[in-house]
Amino acid sequence: MPMPEPSIPRVTIQDVKRLMEGGKTFYLMDVRQQPDSTQIKGAIYYAPDDLLAAEHIHLPVPKDRPVFLYCTSPHEATSAAIARKLLAEGYAHAHPIEGGYGAWRRRKIGYPIERRPDLKETRPLPYKPLG
Repeated sequence: MPMPEPSIPRVTIQDVKRLMEGGKTFYLMDVRQQPDSTQIKGAIYYAPDDLLAAEHIHLPVPKDRPVFLYCTSPHEATSAAIARKLLAEGYAHAHPIEGGYGAWRRRKIGYPIERRPDLKETRPLPYKPLG
């Protein structure tokens, strides 16, 4: 597991929910080491070890689009390490979600969760706002 990266600014679950409700466009990455059958609505799963080992990361979104990542690591260590790589690749707004998936799940009411598609189906698509 990567070490904590406190210098990478976090985004709160409240901020992400507000952006969802406002119809703002962003890219949401699920980078949990051992994901279950659910995910935050609209997220795309990426195997974190593959991203961490990759020489370069290329996402199917413009580099100025916000990219939010979540994991289940203490202190968002995995999502912060991947966010650091994305920032180095020129993605200007890559941020871990503070508290990760656990913080989102604990809120329950109003924080949308969906069943995750088959893991073999990890074709990246841009986040589609709720509505």
